Amino acid sequence: MWKRTNCLYAHELTHALIRKEFSDVPAWMNEGLATMIGHSRVVNSHLLYAGNSSLSRVSATLHKGELLSLSDLFRLTGTEYASRRNSLRYYDASEQFCRFLHSRNQLRLLYHSFRDNPGKRQTNEEIMRRITGFDPDNLEKAWHVWLLRQE
Repeated sequence: MWKRTNCLYAHELTHALIRKEFSDVPAWMNEGLATMIGHSRVVNSHLLYAGNSSLSRVSATLHKGELLSLSDLFRLTGTEYASRRNSLRYYDASEQFCRFLHSRNQLRLLYHSFRDNPGKRQTNEEIMRRITGFDPDNLEKAWHVWLLRQE
C-alpha cells in the first residue's frame, strides 16, 4: 500500500522539480500537478491515478453547486493554498482539473506552453483556449461533464 508519507514526498518533489524549470507556474497548476502526482503511480511509463477522496469531495461540491469556478481557481495564489482556510477545496479542485487535462492529453502541452511563453506574449487564457479548444465557459462545462463521468 502506498503510504501517506510517500504521497507527501512525491508531492513536494514535484514542487521542487517544477520550481527548478518554471518558477512562474500558475498556483493551480503547481498544486494540482503536485497533488495529482502524489496520488498516482507510474506503471510502464504511464501515470495511473491511485485514487483518494478528492474526487468524491469535488463531485459532492459540484452536485451542491458549490464547486470552485475555473476563473476563481485560476486566480488563486500560492499564499491562499498555504493559508489552510478553504485550502483542501483548492487542492481538490486543482488536482481534479489537472486530471481532466491529463485525460485529454493536454496537461503536458499546457504546462510547456505556459512555461515557454517568452515575454508573456499570450495570456494564460489565450493559451488555454488554443490548447483545449474551449472558451472559458465551455471548458468549465466540459470539466464538469468529465467529473460526473468519473463517479
